[in-house]
Amino acid sequence: MVGSTDRLACRPMEILRLSDEPHLEEAMWGLGDVWPTFMLHDKVAETYYSDLRRWLHNVQVAVTDDGSVAARSFRIDFAMGDDLGRSSLPDDGWDGILLWSFLDHLSGRPPTHTSAIEIAIDPAHRGTGLAARMIEAMATDAAIAGFDDLYAPVRPSRKSEEPETRMGEYVHRVREDGLPF
Repeated sequence: MVGSTDRLACRPMEILRLSDEPHLEEAMWGLGDVWPTFMLHDKVAETYYSDLRRWLHNVQVAVTDDGSVAARSFRIDFAMGDDLGRSSLPDDGWDGILLWSFLDHLSGRPPTHTSAIEIAIDPAHRGTGLAARMIEAMATDAAIAGFDDLYAPVRPSRKSEEPETRMGEYVHRVREDGLPF
């Protein structure tokens, strides 16, 4: 359960709120190279992550495996509604959600929605179903915070291998068996 620390000894892996376990922060950032190179040069991401500790600490979640961090996830709150000129999710996805949240925070606007921003899994723990557990924990945390839905802008996993290919073209590709590329 998100926020529970007493069950860590009973189970090999537990999902915890970083705000409840701040001593895990350094290990959380030590997951290694979990981002594609192009994301390391994204100006919106730089703005978000440079200010993360000050205004988003309470929505970070860390996963521990025998005391080591196996994954991290971040959720961010934002305001959306017709009265704000935001009747639907932003066309620019991840960047748009981050910008809305940042502007909402600066203006003191209360959030009405929440979104996943990152789920990063240590390579040694990929393929174990941990990502699904992280999403479930994030959704539970969002519900506890009073949100009905958890939004999640997604990027195809291998899209970073083709940075020049437009997303609209990439997402319509299919494999030989007819499934999405």
